[in-house]
Amino acid sequence: MDLVKADLHNHLKTGGWFSRINVNEVIDKARKRLGSGGVLGVVNFSPTRRYEDFASFPGYERQDFGNALYFPNQDIIVVKGEEMETILPSGEQVDLLALGMNKGQHPKPRRTLDDRLKEIKEMGGILGADHPFHKDGIGPFLEIHKGYLGKFDFLEVHNGECALWLPGYAKANEKALEFFNHVRTQNPALCNTLGKLVSSDGHSIYEIGRSNMSLPSISLRNRDSIVSSLRNGMVYAANENLPCKRHNSYDGAVDHIAKWVYLKVARKTKIFPTGCL
Repeated sequence: MDLVKADLHNHLKTGGWFSRINVNEVIDKARKRLGSGGVLGVVNFSPTRRYEDFASFPGYERQDFGNALYFPNQDIIVVKGEEMETILPSGEQVDLLALGMNKGQHPKPRRTLDDRLKEIKEMGGILGADHPFHKDGIGPFLEIHKGYLGKFDFLEVHNGECALWLPGYAKANEKALEFFNHVRTQNPALCNTLGKLVSSDGHSIYEIGRSNMSLPSISLRNRDSIVSSLRNGMVYAANENLPCKRHNSYDGAVDHIAKWVYLKVARKTKIFPTGCL
């Protein structure tokens, strides 16, 4: 079985920081870090449309599958993702990560958890718990309501930017991996349905591929085969303990937070840096 490297959770930039992404630079970095057959997730966070912007920009020749782009000369696949604010029964807001929906399909903001699970399934995507024990993570809810785990396709056990300590969120990645291993041991049925995700969650091009995981190669027959490959591949990676690289992106996290704070201040004062959206 041929294995490829994947980094499926990337935003490429801090929302609003600049107006254009260099497609060729992104693909070259992905090829360097992930190698032939590598898979890069480009993830929207409402209201941004990073994937759609990326897909519309000029650059290397590509094949469009609707939910993914294939760059044949570089042998790199770019998959669409959506990170979404979701409301728990308690009213608490958490983030969830979906992969594989079609370009132009955007989940509704701030839906309830049950509606979100139904929505992503109807869109033909897969849904996971990203940074479950960091800020806006669903991990504490899943610790109590473990029955929901059977409705998820994957759990992010390492997020590069979550290595940064925030008050109340110490050792978030260690907790995620420990929880993932525990629930699959306690409920062996999850070994058939719940995969793992190791990702960078980068907000810059230099973070692409810093954290990555091995998956069986992606079938490019059509958009559905891409989704099935991702779903089954993350389960297989967990069951077979496939190699992965866990990088603690302290610099990327600090960079992202600094830009986010700057933009918040800039919007309040109506002063924007050159190149902002």
